[in-house]
Amino acid sequence: MAPAPQAAAGWSDEKIKAAAERTRDICSAGIRKQMKWQPSCKKGSAKWAYEGSVAHPDVFYTAFALEKPEGKKKAWKLKTLTVSELENFTGPIEASIRYGSLQLTGGTVRVNWNADDLTYKLAGSYGL
Repeated sequence: MAPAPQAAAGWSDEKIKAAAERTRDICSAGIRKQMKWQPSCKKGSAKWAYEGSVAHPDVFYTAFALEKPEGKKKAWKLKTLTVSELENFTGPIEASIRYGSLQLTGGTVRVNWNADDLTYKLAGSYGL
């Protein structure tokens, strides 16, 4: 897990944690909303992608427990999380279908981060 973020100007630790929790909830709901039945769900290869933005970089790093670049170190642009790591932060992500439920598959979730625009993109696959 990443160390606790330092409070930035105008952003208290409590405000950052609350915004991170909201970000995780919104992200989870957005992913769940995309999980619809498709024939590729049988193989677990149906794709989903979620794009979001945050008001402060610390909110993003706290929401997904990622390390923040220190000092003059350049911010990373692409990380890979395991599905279980993502679900540790967001809770289980499942969508109910007629005779079962869809869940995240594939071993990993790609996380793209644009520090200039404060936007991020999560992408992965889902299926039975």
